[in-house]
Parts: sequence; C-alpha cells; structure tokens
Amino acid sequence: MELKQLFLKRESCRNFSGKKVNKQIILDILDEARLAPSARNNQPWHFWIVENQETFQALVSPLRSFTQKAGAMVILTKPKNLEYGTHNYADFDAGIVTAYITLAAINKGIQTCMIGSFHDEEVKSVVPALKDETIQLMILFGYCDDSPREKTRIELTNMVNII
Repeated sequence: MELKQLFLKRESCRNFSGKKVNKQIILDILDEARLAPSARNNQPWHFWIVENQETFQALVSPLRSFTQKAGAMVILTKPKNLEYGTHNYADFDAGIVTAYITLAAINKGIQTCMIGSFHDEEVKSVVPALKDETIQLMILFGYCDDSPREKTRIELTNMVNII
C-alpha cells in the first residue's frame, strides 16, 4: 500500500470489534518494526506479547472500556538503567519503533491504539517479569468495527518556517 494511504488509514482505534488477532500476525508486525532505526543502533526496545487472557483483562480493566475489546496487546519496554549520556535517546527510539509498529499493523489490516496512561507499579504487579524494565507504552491491536475517521491536522504552512 502507498505510504500516504497507510497514514490516512491508521488511527487510534476506539471501537475494537472484540475479534482476537492471531499471534503470528503480531509476530510478523514486530518483525517488520524491529527494522526501525535507533540511536547508535542500540535497539533498546523489548516487546512483551500479552497472550494470557486473564493477564490481558487485568491490564485493561483500569483503562477505558474500549480497551477491553482489543484483540491483542504488546507492552514495549526498555532496560531500566539504560544510559545514553546527555540525551535519553531510548524515548525517541520508542517513538520511532512504535510508528513502525502502527504502520506495519495497518498494512496488515490491523488497527492499533497506543496506551500511555497506566501506572507502572500496577502493570508490574500483574506482570512481575517487567520488574527490571521501564515500561514505555502498551499497544493494543485489533479489528475496528467502523471506518477510519477523517483526519483533521494542522496545515503544513502553519507549522513550517524556512530559515
């Protein structure tokens, strides 16, 4: 699919159908996303696929109700004590790999929703294996029950200066 068409089709889904996303599709998406660039080619990300339904429900229950109908979840983490020097490039890297994930997903007909409003300690109490990780983001995947919304974005001329 043409890249601009992916941009227009991708959205933060708020109306998941409840249909599960096959784990192999998620693995394929992550395999494509791992090709994202990162500072110093450090690739500081780690992907945790939440397959257990009880764990999934425990993670989404404190969130908004639409999250409970997502078809899959990946938790994106980085090592807890990652040092880069003067800048925390791992946060930028997380953003880049997340963009790759969302575009790889929509290219396969899967919508996503990035969740940043969670409490680390609550998530780590549900998934103790994350105790030595910094949780960057939770990403929901699923099939959307409706068509993508029309995008409203600021015009390029209102956000560009040429110096």
